[in-house]
Amino acid sequence: MKSLLISECPSCILMNSIIDGSLQRILPEVHNLINVPQNIEFHPECNSLVHTVLSVQYAANKKYSPIVRLGALLHDIGKYITYSERENLHGHEEASGILVDRIFTRESSVDWIISELPIGYDLRYVRKFCKYIALRHLVIVNYENLSVKKIVKEISHIHNIFGVKSLEAISCFVDVADSDKNGRLQNSYNKDPALYFWSTAYNNLEKIGFQELNSQEYHRLRLQIIHDLVNSIKV
Repeated sequence: MKSLLISECPSCILMNSIIDGSLQRILPEVHNLINVPQNIEFHPECNSLVHTVLSVQYAANKKYSPIVRLGALLHDIGKYITYSERENLHGHEEASGILVDRIFTRESSVDWIISELPIGYDLRYVRKFCKYIALRHLVIVNYENLSVKKIVKEISHIHNIFGVKSLEAISCFVDVADSDKNGRLQNSYNKDPALYFWSTAYNNLEKIGFQELNSQEYHRLRLQIIHDLVNSIKV
């Protein structure tokens, strides 16, 4: 998954990481979203992993920072827990926060995060950032509908956690919320070839079965995906 957080096409990297097994090895919490459905009314992409990838791709399209892309990558990971336990997604924010802590205590995941972020990032700050966005992304996505009192309360809470970096954190939170809100098929499916690439690839791989692909099938499928991508650009 090298350069995922700075790539212009993280959706392509994530697709490849599913096929070669690196996503499951480095971030199993993200990989587990592959079988978690979502409400089609709010998520026409119908799948939690696809929504996550669309969110990261949207962040890349907007040239958002690597920490924003990491936040977008991890913001919904708790959906696997709540769906597995209760077959719904209620309370996934708290579950996501717990899983973020797990990721930042696992050596292989931490090594990958350090390798992806520019020099100078404080890992403790990154961990707090990812955990906060996991716990509070639904609030931040709807910040325009919050009362002044609730906004002040939220900002005060952020200041207690991030101190002098509060303004920086808030700016990045808004960028993650923007990516979450717009990383959905109804907003971007027909506008961005990279998202079309991912969606086409995902749908085809899902039909075949991720674990049943051999190299010959994979090569054939990649050629078909590229063909579909070219045709989509011509339209």
